[in-house]
Amino acid sequence: MKNKWITFDLDGTLMQNPFIGWVFPEIEQVFQEVSKVNQLNELKFELVIDEHNRRMLEEEIVAAYDWDGIIEQIFTQHNIKHKIDVEALVNKHLSDGKVYLLEEDILSTLESLKAKGYKLAIITNGYYKYQAPVLVQLNIYHVFDKIITPEKIGVAKPNIGMASAFTLEDEVIAHVGDRIDHDVRYANECQTKSIFIMRSYPDSIVNIPADERPKQNEVIELLKKKWNKEIQSQDTAIPASCIPDCIITSIKELDKLY
Repeated sequence: MKNKWITFDLDGTLMQNPFIGWVFPEIEQVFQEVSKVNQLNELKFELVIDEHNRRMLEEEIVAAYDWDGIIEQIFTQHNIKHKIDVEALVNKHLSDGKVYLLEEDILSTLESLKAKGYKLAIITNGYYKYQAPVLVQLNIYHVFDKIITPEKIGVAKPNIGMASAFTLEDEVIAHVGDRIDHDVRYANECQTKSIFIMRSYPDSIVNIPADERPKQNEVIELLKKKWNKEIQSQDTAIPASCIPDCIITSIKELDKLY
């Protein structure tokens, strides 16, 4: 009998990490200090985001989430002998209010799925050293049977190579995520049920079954807007390969589906 797995994205799906609110602002402050000391007006934190975006657009997705590597590259290009330890900054900002679960029922829902016999895995494009401390702090690390990260496996979502962590004895029945370009596309290309979480949704879909929601015109327009934002475009049609099989409005809805 095969092990049945449900896999999850992390950031924006289950949790809020400390990067946007705390880690990046501290890195920006260091850039300002280093720039002032070395009289380099062009040394700005925006270079980090620009390089991340460049790597994303050129589908260097594994490297795009190597924040230590991006910063080191920029400092080297500007002959700056300074090091920023991003992992240490993540650990510094592990406290209530800086990192948190996106719903209060997430842990109980995950535990309920486990009690029903499902195995749970994380498939994230964030590096393990950045993600694991947050999972531990939020007390959900122990719920997962696998944590699959790009630097360990050599590829990143939407590359279906992320699924190589599973064996012939495993059956991944669903992947849950909040990004169309990464999560939905990945799941669809793996021929796994793609479950898109949409926490901002029209009231008209509340009483519609989760697998019928992606067919609603109002929802299709919202998906298109999200897709265009993710791929940094203005009016690109969302491909059929990026339409989710199912839309949930909260993680708690998984308890009804499985």
